[in-house]
Amino acid sequence: MAELSKLDHPFLSDANKVFDLFAEWLTTQFIALGKAENAEELSLHLLVRSQGIATVASALRIEAFLYKEVEVLNQWLVSEAS
Repeated sequence: MAELSKLDHPFLSDANKVFDLFAEWLTTQFIALGKAENAEELSLHLLVRSQGIATVASALRIEAFLYKEVEVLNQWLVSEAS
Protein backbone atom coordinates (compact mmCIF):
# COMPACT_ATOMS: atom_id res chain seq x y z
CA MET A 1 0.00 0.00 0.00
CA ALA A 2 2.88 2.37 0.72
CA GLU A 3 4.14 1.96 -2.80
CA LEU A 4 0.67 2.53 -4.24
CA SER A 5 0.30 5.77 -2.28
CA LYS A 6 3.62 7.07 -3.58
CA LEU A 7 2.33 6.66 -7.11
CA ASP A 8 -1.20 7.87 -6.42
CA HIS A 9 -2.15 4.53 -7.95
CA PRO A 10 -5.77 4.05 -9.07
CA PHE A 11 -6.06 0.92 -6.92
CA LEU A 12 -5.00 2.69 -3.72
CA SER A 13 -8.60 3.00 -2.54
CA ASP A 14 -9.09 -0.74 -3.05
CA ALA A 15 -5.96 -1.47 -1.00
CA ASN A 16 -7.27 0.87 1.70
CA LYS A 17 -10.54 -1.06 1.74
CA VAL A 18 -8.67 -4.28 2.47
CA PHE A 19 -6.87 -2.69 5.42
CA ASP A 20 -10.10 -1.12 6.66
CA LEU A 21 -11.87 -4.48 6.49
CA PHE A 22 -9.04 -6.21 8.34
CA ALA A 23 -8.96 -3.47 11.01
CA GLU A 24 -12.74 -3.76 11.48
CA TRP A 25 -12.47 -7.54 11.83
CA LEU A 26 -9.65 -7.20 14.37
CA THR A 27 -11.68 -4.64 16.32
CA THR A 28 -14.57 -7.11 16.45
CA GLN A 29 -12.22 -9.80 17.76
CA PHE A 30 -10.89 -7.54 20.52
CA ILE A 31 -14.46 -6.63 21.49
CA ALA A 32 -15.23 -10.35 21.72
CA LEU A 33 -12.25 -10.66 24.08
CA GLY A 34 -13.82 -8.06 26.35
CA LYS A 35 -11.59 -5.21 25.22
CA ALA A 36 -14.36 -2.95 23.87
CA GLU A 37 -12.94 0.14 25.60
CA ASN A 38 -9.81 0.19 23.45
CA ALA A 39 -10.58 -2.40 20.76
CA GLU A 40 -9.94 -0.01 17.89
CA GLU A 41 -6.57 1.07 19.28
CA LEU A 42 -5.53 -2.55 19.84
CA SER A 43 -6.70 -3.43 16.35
CA LEU A 44 -4.63 -0.70 14.73
CA HIS A 45 -1.61 -1.61 16.87
CA LEU A 46 -1.81 -5.21 15.69
CA LEU A 47 -2.37 -4.23 12.08
CA VAL A 48 0.50 -1.74 11.98
CA ARG A 49 2.87 -4.02 13.82
CA SER A 50 2.12 -7.08 11.70
CA GLN A 51 2.47 -5.11 8.47
CA GLY A 52 5.71 -3.58 9.66
CA ILE A 53 7.13 -6.97 10.55
CA ALA A 54 6.13 -8.38 7.16
CA THR A 55 7.56 -5.40 5.28
CA VAL A 56 10.91 -5.36 7.06
CA ALA A 57 11.32 -9.14 6.99
CA SER A 58 10.59 -9.15 3.26
CA ALA A 59 12.89 -6.24 2.49
CA LEU A 60 15.81 -7.56 4.52
CA ARG A 61 15.13 -11.23 3.77
CA ILE A 62 15.84 -12.20 7.37
CA GLU A 63 13.65 -15.19 8.14
CA ALA A 64 14.83 -15.45 11.74
CA PHE A 65 13.70 -11.85 12.34
CA LEU A 66 10.25 -12.69 11.04
CA TYR A 67 9.84 -15.69 13.34
CA LYS A 68 11.18 -13.83 16.38
CA GLU A 69 8.88 -10.85 15.85
CA VAL A 70 5.85 -13.05 15.22
CA GLU A 71 6.56 -14.83 18.52
CA VAL A 72 6.78 -11.47 20.33
CA LEU A 73 3.51 -10.43 18.71
CA ASN A 74 1.88 -13.72 19.72
CA GLN A 75 2.98 -13.16 23.32
CA TRP A 76 1.47 -9.68 23.24
CA LEU A 77 -1.81 -11.11 21.93
CA VAL A 78 -1.89 -13.73 24.68
CA SER A 79 -1.32 -11.04 27.31
CA GLU A 80 -4.12 -8.90 25.82
CA ALA A 81 -6.49 -11.88 25.76
CA SER A 82 -6.07 -12.63 29.44
